[in-house]
Amino acid sequence: MAVTLGNGRARWRRALARETPCGPALGIVSSRALAFALALVCGVFAGVAQGAAADDAQAGVLYATECASCHGAKGRGNALVDGPVLAGLRASYIERQLEGFRTGFRGANDKDPEGMEMRAAAVALDAAAGAALAAWLETLPAPLPEAVAEGDAALGAQLYAPCAVCHGERAEGMPALAAPALANQAPWYNDRQLRRFIVGVRGAHASDAWGTSMRASSMGVALDDVRHIVAWLSEQGRGAAAIP
Repeated sequence: MAVTLGNGRARWRRALARETPCGPALGIVSSRALAFALALVCGVFAGVAQGAAADDAQAGVLYATECASCHGAKGRGNALVDGPVLAGLRASYIERQLEGFRTGFRGANDKDPEGMEMRAAAVALDAAAGAALAAWLETLPAPLPEAVAEGDAALGAQLYAPCAVCHGERAEGMPALAAPALANQAPWYNDRQLRRFIVGVRGAHASDAWGTSMRASSMGVALDDVRHIVAWLSEQGRGAAAIP
């Protein structure tokens, strides 16, 4: 890209010198030189757009081949096989979790059988493939969460209040703190992961800095209160548009 833009600027300057009677210093640009410059810029951006579309298509094919059977069409999750929602999650978060599965700070605990299955899938993806998938998934709209019958959402709102510091007032996530959105995640997955943080199945590995922080924050939550928090999270997702 840098080479293309650099060569384009040189051609543009030469065109200005030919098309202006006093040279480019006076800033007098003829209509023909301006058209040339605009065509050059449009061509560059068209090339970028075509390249991005090709990358998205490749990522979509990779996802369909490697991920869709567990995580559902377009990352919308699949409760039948314990696959959480991936659509709309920040690319940086997805990449970090894939790296965690590959290096073992996720999916190495025998009390996390679903994580162990995911680890086996993640080790087959190199970092470049993971980054392409993550970037593609971030662009997809997150689905509305399933309805939750059990749990007191009003109580859940009170219990969630300390979590807002990292995950946002409406559980929309806070990229600056590497905290994912929770509102559009499948309720069963939110429930399971919060319980695993509380009991130390997740977030106990020394290499998992963000997980360790999450575990420390969750240890004061009673296991019986998890369902109330999850009920409130579900309401946030269903009450608003999909959260990026």
